[in-house]
Amino acid sequence: MNDNIKIIHFGGQDEEGNYMTALEIKNNIFIFNSGSKTPRKYELGFETVIPSFEYLKQNAGKIRGLFITHAKKNCWGSLLYLIKEVKCPVFCSPFTEFLIEEELAKIENVKGKLRVVERNHTYSINDVKFHLFSLTSSQPDAFGCAVETHQGMIYYMTDFIIETDSKEAFSMNLRILSKISSKKTLLLMMSATNFHIPSFTAPFHKLSNFTKRHLVGSKKRIVVANYEHRITELIEIILMASEAGRKIFFHGEHFINLFTRVCLLKYIDTQKIQIATEKELENGKVLIVITGDNLSLFPSIEKIANNFTNKGLAFRDNDTLLVVCNPKSGTEIDAARSLDAVAAHNVEVFTVNKKDKYDMHPSFEDARLVVNLIKPKFFMPINARYNRMIAAQHIIEKTNMDNDKLLMLDNGDVAEFKDEKLVFSKSYKRVPAGNIYVSTNQIRNVSDKNTVERMRIATNGLILIGLGVDLEKKSITFKPSVEATGFSNNNIRNLNYELSQIIFKQLLMKINTFSSKSEVEGFVHDVAKAYFHNYNQDKIHIVTVCKAT
Repeated sequence: MNDNIKIIHFGGQDEEGNYMTALEIKNNIFIFNSGSKTPRKYELGFETVIPSFEYLKQNAGKIRGLFITHAKKNCWGSLLYLIKEVKCPVFCSPFTEFLIEEELAKIENVKGKLRVVERNHTYSINDVKFHLFSLTSSQPDAFGCAVETHQGMIYYMTDFIIETDSKEAFSMNLRILSKISSKKTLLLMMSATNFHIPSFTAPFHKLSNFTKRHLVGSKKRIVVANYEHRITELIEIILMASEAGRKIFFHGEHFINLFTRVCLLKYIDTQKIQIATEKELENGKVLIVITGDNLSLFPSIEKIANNFTNKGLAFRDNDTLLVVCNPKSGTEIDAARSLDAVAAHNVEVFTVNKKDKYDMHPSFEDARLVVNLIKPKFFMPINARYNRMIAAQHIIEKTNMDNDKLLMLDNGDVAEFKDEKLVFSKSYKRVPAGNIYVSTNQIRNVSDKNTVERMRIATNGLILIGLGVDLEKKSITFKPSVEATGFSNNNIRNLNYELSQIIFKQLLMKINTFSSKSEVEGFVHDVAKAYFHNYNQDKIHIVTVCKAT
């Protein structure tokens, strides 16, 4: 039997994830996380990016288990695709199980073997012991993993911070970690996103300094926008608002389900919270929480600002909007448009500053503390861009490790150990790897044909036009709205408003002549086609959707 140990990294170096790392030991493969990420600006025409599973498919018979350490999509977003290709048990926390089961319920013929595990417990799989220890993160019940091997312990730790006053579901038990670390350690893998920050992340991860000055004593209605996966921050905001005597209104059906699960799992004291109804939305003492995922949050804000929602929620003069998250890469334009639409309602908008509020990843001192505690022979920063991981070199220097013990692996790179020594790294060995671009709404076998079709949209661009008409009254029920996607040319993207006005004016002159929905859609399509012909953009895909009454 080959006694060598392999670490295989998938997904590249990127703090926004499709995190996936494989450990190969004793002819067994164990996987840590299976994430997805939002495409970058230049990855046009796609909605999500997942790592290639080619190597795992080739070695499916060796895979014994997959650990999902956090409930964020960058840790489990590609799992639904992976389990179609590879059958293996998935180990996760109760909250993560809820999110994955929620997605699995929407998909036919895709089933996963989810097994709920407890933090600060030890599990054995094929005679390999896994020690799961609690971490403080933006998600409840997050855990790290320490694997016992014949060459020493191997640690896997993604998002976490060192904090002493967190509640149980969000706590990090340093006592347990210290006990595990009494054994010699071969390798420590750790998220490097914040290594460039020369302090501890806590207490700068708190939102209290930013939000309290707006909540306390204010008689205005407060609206808070944040990503739905940031449970720690949302709980902090909710409790702070409750202490200020405000009722809470949640906008977003998915987050209402999430919050219900948060309450059922007793992550928050529900006695301190009062929920507002739609009838109470006009009350100045209400806190409105708008949530969404990386792609939907800012478009949701824009829809509310443009009155395109039927949930009874609208911005009004003198509201205060607190945006407590920064737009993810690739969504900056959506964020700018949404905040511009909000500003038209005379709403005060405040956005959190990255310098004032850190994401919940280990900063320099968090990492140095753990390295000093565990004393690994090798140190491998993960889940960050190279310019952030360079700071790991300073951690090595401050902890008296040898410079040649720092590993930096890219997509498909392999590090192999024998007799506690590095046999080869990326300079010598790689496995099939890469990114796959897919639609978030379709869980299916990803084919080259699918990629080609989506690349065609990316190359030529896609225009979506929505409008509403009343054919009986010969009137326009809502004005044409134009969305552009897949364009690198900002001039094309910025033509949206001009085109919507042209369609609106020409439709007003022709509305009396239409007797069917298809006639309206055909007319609008021809107007748009003629418009883009003037810009020599004849290959643009134009999709028109008309709601007719």
